[in-house]
Amino acid sequence: MGEAKRRQLAVQTQALEAMVVDTPGGRIHVKWDHGASATPNAQLTFFSEFLATTGVYSSWVDSCPLTYTSPNAPSKQDILGTWLLAILAGHNRYAHITGLRDDIKPMFGKQSGAEVSDNPHNPGRPSHALHTYWVGNLRLVLDVVVCPGKEHSAAKARPGLIGVLEKLTPQQRPALVRGDCGFGNEPFIAELEERAQPYLFKLRQSVGVKK
Repeated sequence: MGEAKRRQLAVQTQALEAMVVDTPGGRIHVKWDHGASATPNAQLTFFSEFLATTGVYSSWVDSCPLTYTSPNAPSKQDILGTWLLAILAGHNRYAHITGLRDDIKPMFGKQSGAEVSDNPHNPGRPSHALHTYWVGNLRLVLDVVVCPGKEHSAAKARPGLIGVLEKLTPQQRPALVRGDCGFGNEPFIAELEERAQPYLFKLRQSVGVKK
C-alpha cells in the first residue's frame, strides 16, 4: 500500500470515529452520519467549542445584568445559551424557541414510527418513546433511542443500554448503572452481571420483596 493510500485510509478512519468537543454546556461527542445528505445545525457544536475556548461566552454571561430572585429560576448561563442557540438556528421570535424544546420532549402526531399507546397526556394520539442514556451530574447524554410509543417499558430500553456499554472500554464504563424500579428485574440484572458491571436499581414493593 502506497503512502498516499495509507494517509487516505487514516483520514477515513478518523472521520468515522467520534470527535470530542468541549462546549459551554459540557463535553459532546460528535460522530458524522456519512449517509445523510445534509445537516442544518451540526456546525453549531464546533462554534460552541470556539466560544468556550476563547472565553467569549463566559465573558458575555458574566457581564450580563440579568438576574432572577426565584429559587426555581434557571441559571443565567442556561437562559443566555438558549437565546443564543435559537438565534444561531435562525429563529427571530420568542415563540420559535419552542422548537428547541421539541428536540427532547415527547412528540405526538403522525410522525414516522409513531404508534398509539398508553398516553395519559394525549389519549388516542400516536407518540414516540425516547430512551435516554446519560451520565448523572454531568448533563452528558451518551445516546437516545427513539422508539414507537408502545415501546416505552424498561424492557425496551435494555438493548440500547447494553449497546452503549458494549461501545465503551472497561476503563470508560460507568462506576454504577442506575435505574428506577422498572429496571430492577432479572433480565437487566443478568445482562449487567454477565459483563461484571456494577448496578443500583430500585425494587418494586412486591410481597416477596417486603418479606
